[in-house]
Amino acid sequence: MEYRMNLGAWNSVFAVPCEVVDRHLKLAGALQLKVLLWALRHSGEAFTTAALAEATGASEADVRDAMLYWTENGLFCTVESKTQTQLAPNPAAPAQTSAAPVQAPAASTQKKAPARIRHPRPDPVYIAARMSDSEEIRYLMEEAQTIMGNVLSPAMSSLLLYICDDLGIPPEVILMLLHYAKSIGKANTSYLESAARDWAENNIFTLADAERKLKQLDEHNRAWKRVEAVIEINPRSPSKRELNYATQWICEWKFDDQLLRMAYEICVNSIQKLDFKYMDAILRRWHDNGIVTPAQAVEDQQRQQASRSKAPKSGPTYDIEDFEKMNLLDLQGNN
Repeated sequence: MEYRMNLGAWNSVFAVPCEVVDRHLKLAGALQLKVLLWALRHSGEAFTTAALAEATGASEADVRDAMLYWTENGLFCTVESKTQTQLAPNPAAPAQTSAAPVQAPAASTQKKAPARIRHPRPDPVYIAARMSDSEEIRYLMEEAQTIMGNVLSPAMSSLLLYICDDLGIPPEVILMLLHYAKSIGKANTSYLESAARDWAENNIFTLADAERKLKQLDEHNRAWKRVEAVIEINPRSPSKRELNYATQWICEWKFDDQLLRMAYEICVNSIQKLDFKYMDAILRRWHDNGIVTPAQAVEDQQRQQASRSKAPKSGPTYDIEDFEKMNLLDLQGNN
C-alpha cells in the first residue's frame, strides 16, 4: 500500500512576479489581470492574441490593448515575425555571457532601410502623476471616460496622453475626435491613433478646424451609405479607395442614384461582378462628357454604338464602351 499527500489544486501551480502585486495590482484592470494569469499559466510558451481572446472570452482588440499594458511595462515582449508574445526576461537579472568573444558584424555593401522609431508610451504611474499635476489632463481623462461609458483601459489612457503631449492636439479637439469615433463604432486605440496622426499632419489643432474635418468625414460616410444602398451591398466599412470613389461620385461629380445604378448595372452585366474601378471608368467618362441625366447617358451610348459600327475593326480595343454590352434603353425602361 502506498500513501501520498492530497494537495488537490496545489499539485499544479505557477509563479506570479512580486512586481505584479506590489506595483500593478491597483493600476491594472480586470482584463489585464486575466490575460496575465493565462500567460503566466503558459509561461515559456509563445502565444497569440487569438489564443488569449479564446481563453478569456474577450475580443482580440481588447486583448491586444490589455497586452499592450504588460509589454509597455516590460513583463512581455513581442515576436513580430511570428505575431506572438513571450515573457520578457527580468531586466534586473544579469545577462548571460558567452565564452566566445563577440565579433563585430562585417560591413555590408547593401543599404538597409532605417529602423522605424516608435516613441515610448506613458505608463499608468506617469499618467496618474500627470492627472494630479494638470487640470487639463484630468479633464481629458474624465470626459473621455464619460464618452466611452466605462473605465478607460491603460492602453486608451496612454494613447490619449500621447495624442495630447506628443502630437500636440488639445484636449477639447481630442474629445471631438473621440465623440466621432464613438458615433461610428470605431472608438478603439487603432482607429484613434491613425486618425490623430492624420489630424496632426494636417494641422487640425483648433475646434473650428476639427469641426470642418468632422463635417467632411460625415459627408464621406453619407456618400458611402448612398452608394451602399444603390448597389445593394451588405453594410460594411469601405476601404479607403472605395470611400474615395464614393466621395468623388457623389460629393464632387454630383451623380444621382439613377446614374449610379446605371453604371453599376453596366458593370455587373459586362464583367459579371461588382468592380469599383470599372464603375469609376464609366462615371468618369460621363462626367468628362457632361452627362448628368439617364437620357443623356442613353443618347451618348447610341452615338458611341453608331460610331463603333462604322469604324473598321483593325484589332482589339480596350475602350470602356466595348465592355458595355447592356442596352441602356432597356435599362432606362426598368427604372
